[in-house]
Amino acid sequence: MQQIPHQLLPESQLPDLFADPLVYKNLIKNISDAVVVTDAEQIDAAGPKILFVNEAFTRMTGYEALEVIGQSLGILQGKNTSQTEVDKLKTSLKAWQPFRVEFINYKKNGAEFTVENEFVPLANEAGLFTHWVSVQRDITQRRLEEKLLRESENFNRTVLESSPDCLKVLDSEGRLQFMNFNGLCQMEIDDFGQFKNKFWWNLWGKENEELVRSSVDKALTGEVTHFSAFCSTAKGTPKWWDVTISPVGNKTDGFYQLLSVSRDITEQRNAEEKIRQLNISLEEKVSSRTSELNQKNAELEQLNRELTSFNYIASHDLQEPLRKIQLFGNMLKEAEISADKRSIYTNKIIAASARMSSLIHSLRAFSLTQITDLSREECNLNTIVSETMAALQEEIESSSVAFETDTLPTVHGIRFLYSQLFINLVENAIKYSRLDVQPLVKITCETVHSDLVNSPLKQTDKQYYKISVADNGIGFNNSFKQQIFAPFQRLHGHGVYAGTGMGLAICQKIVQRHDGWLEADSKEGVGSVFTIYLPFAYE
Repeated sequence: MQQIPHQLLPESQLPDLFADPLVYKNLIKNISDAVVVTDAEQIDAAGPKILFVNEAFTRMTGYEALEVIGQSLGILQGKNTSQTEVDKLKTSLKAWQPFRVEFINYKKNGAEFTVENEFVPLANEAGLFTHWVSVQRDITQRRLEEKLLRESENFNRTVLESSPDCLKVLDSEGRLQFMNFNGLCQMEIDDFGQFKNKFWWNLWGKENEELVRSSVDKALTGEVTHFSAFCSTAKGTPKWWDVTISPVGNKTDGFYQLLSVSRDITEQRNAEEKIRQLNISLEEKVSSRTSELNQKNAELEQLNRELTSFNYIASHDLQEPLRKIQLFGNMLKEAEISADKRSIYTNKIIAASARMSSLIHSLRAFSLTQITDLSREECNLNTIVSETMAALQEEIESSSVAFETDTLPTVHGIRFLYSQLFINLVENAIKYSRLDVQPLVKITCETVHSDLVNSPLKQTDKQYYKISVADNGIGFNNSFKQQIFAPFQRLHGHGVYAGTGMGLAICQKIVQRHDGWLEADSKEGVGSVFTIYLPFAYE
């Protein structure tokens, strides 16, 4: 503790009102300025240590009390803090003199703010200097407004004197108060007195009156507005104007003026109109000559998409039968194997080979018929689902999956693709099943009106089949429900679940091939629902 000058009053000489600790507590708590209490030591080093801050300090700086207790006020200083002012402050502290200073501080998040500090020494009953009390006020907004005012005055003076555009000043009622010289020339106005104090929108004609009036009203709320419109000059010369309206003032005190900057864009608009007419003529000629080419390109793009889809299917689904052939082939090599098991393994190899052969045959058939497209037929989805369960019998039995299936419709399409669609979705449900519950797959169907669904495609049909394949598996974060349909996208590492990340991409391609779309909805630890929308009737 230090001896302070005798002229500072000790606490015993303060008014009786402040003898009550509650008065101090409420005063410090409710005051809008930040209050900081430090010790009286370490003036020559980093500065006195903070012992107390009030809630206003926390709101102003973003620092909680526990983050700054024991620190110096230097924690608030940064690169733009005036070292000269800091040195003056230290000099005053060393002399135990009250001091007022203004400099830039920094909040916890790094944001600058301008603060006005008043430092006062505090003595005890014995007249010993024990603490410093700093009352801090954030004056950032005040300084900013002063800066903006200076800049605004300079800007207005420069613009009004040199701008080639038509500048107008409106009052808060929208009445015309001023127009610069270039504006008077462009508007062909000889006597501005005839227009002063008139509502600006009344000068634009009936067809633009509402547009201009609404733009003025919006600007008076503090928003810079912009519009383009036609307006003849005072002498009837037709002109187009590009107009920006900026409010003058602030939200606290109100916007007392509007600055309108109008630029003559008549030549530009005339040139644009000529170009537009030429473009229309050119587009008509090009359209008539390229219609057939566009149609051929569209057909080629569709064929390429179909070929890509089948390549994905082949690369994904050929792996599984190959794996089975290798697995059961290795089992047949075992020395001690019964004739019954040998027969079972042989049959499984034959079945896997048949499935792989079917995939290769379908891909080959598709490749050979690119020009004529794959043949469509009536596809009973109940039959296709039954065949799916038969094809996946081994996986179903090993995972004890239960199925609940509605009666499904018969649709017109490519049977092979529908088969691959359900195989992929059911395999997906089995692969990502949970260990703590019996796996359950529900396949349901209903008919919905197009107005009740959010289609990503242009809807030409009124009714859709909504076929849902739901499971009670591990699910996934629903934020990935779009990502999972991209080729080679996996939500799990290769060591966790098998697969190439192509299954759902293939499903999406198949559904799109039939003029529908596929959606996913999931919740981690609960399960997933894959919903297929197919047109109710299409060729």
